[in-house]
Amino acid sequence: MSKKDLEFKIDGEHHPTKKGNISNLKVQGNDATFNAILDRQIRNEKDLMNAAGVDQKEWMVAQWECTMWEQGAKYRDQDLKWFGVEGSAQVMEGYSIRKNEWIKQQLWRVKASFKRNITYMQMNDFKSELMDEIKKFLNLYQSLNLRNMKNLVCL
Repeated sequence: MSKKDLEFKIDGEHHPTKKGNISNLKVQGNDATFNAILDRQIRNEKDLMNAAGVDQKEWMVAQWECTMWEQGAKYRDQDLKWFGVEGSAQVMEGYSIRKNEWIKQQLWRVKASFKRNITYMQMNDFKSELMDEIKKFLNLYQSLNLRNMKNLVCL
């Protein structure tokens, strides 16, 4: 697997992923799509959201599907290195062992679409506004309370 296969992009930024897994999350406004080939099964929405790396409070699953297939390959253990200048004769050193046996691996393809939880976002905005108002009135209350304390001391 090449280095390119071990990375995926989110909003144009490269992110490394576990070897054997290829995934892509695209966010556009209040919608997101997730496509992946994984070496483990996704059994429920919680597994899906963990695999996609999305916040469970901010996003809701609109729909998803997971399919499985087996991939086979012949067993091969090798450690080969090429020496010499590229374009001219090169020498290969190392070892290579091939056995006449097949290795099977189950792979899962996952497709999902997410919708942003607008209610959650509105509640966060409301909470921020409410906290700002509370801080404003708390500062006002504390300053008034300090004035009253000074008046009591002067009496």
